[in-house]
Amino acid sequence: MIFGVERADVAEVVMLDTTEVRIGDVIDVEMERFDRYLNKGLVPVGWSMSLGSGQKEPQAVLLASQYGASVVVVEIRDPPPYQGTIETQVPTLMTESIHVDGTANFDGNVSRIGWGPGTIDVWVDPYSIKCRLWAKRSWPPNLGVYFTEEMRTFRGHADAAIHSKIKSAADRWRLRNPGKPVPPRGARVDHIIPGTPAEAIGIQRRDILVSIDGRGISDEAAARSALDAAAGREVEVVVMRQSGNQAGDEAEGWAVAVPMNPLFQDADPTPYRRLSRAVSLDSTQ
Repeated sequence: MIFGVERADVAEVVMLDTTEVRIGDVIDVEMERFDRYLNKGLVPVGWSMSLGSGQKEPQAVLLASQYGASVVVVEIRDPPPYQGTIETQVPTLMTESIHVDGTANFDGNVSRIGWGPGTIDVWVDPYSIKCRLWAKRSWPPNLGVYFTEEMRTFRGHADAAIHSKIKSAADRWRLRNPGKPVPPRGARVDHIIPGTPAEAIGIQRRDILVSIDGRGISDEAAARSALDAAAGREVEVVVMRQSGNQAGDEAEGWAVAVPMNPLFQDADPTPYRRLSRAVSLDSTQ
């Protein structure tokens, strides 16, 4: 499992048959569903692949009970058929319709030449089945954002390092200031949940959350801890933003200033601005 989730006794099983559907359409549906489930307060916690149409919903229900998933999406995909040969001990020449357990029905020609074992040359059309498991978050969406590394983990890219300009700036700070603590480099926002305080106050994708109620944020774990501690209170939120629309930020209610944090002072070509404002962090979505 990744991140904290609540266990569920009953899971909703969603069947998505993508047989003979263009792969581009399948990807569009997956991305739309991914965002919709995130916005409903769910996170993906695992997946499993099987070959054989005999493992559809029963496998999904079993996985749901093991993972405590709230929703299981069972995707059935239909790859091109392949040809296989099965040896038999039938000593006569014949042609018949056959069925192999665990796959879809298909027709195959059973033939024998001479007195040797017979062979079955068949066109097999197996189903490729993927089960995606989603569960409820154990941490409240009191601000309503997901961060970059969270989203990379959710999408299956957690092993790829994130090399941002802020990380490089932090490395330069360490070289120039040996022994001194690195200024908070924050947590980059990647997804905003509709209907939450983050959307209401105008937090944007790629904003970097650097402070909650005066508490500096060094990474995503620190951001989650600070948000949990501030649940149910009105606090000051501080973000760093690269954008040329300062007038628009001020019109939305942000206090705009030049960043004092040295990690955000040398951005080129678009400089960062320090945006701050008060927000009430309700613990429910």
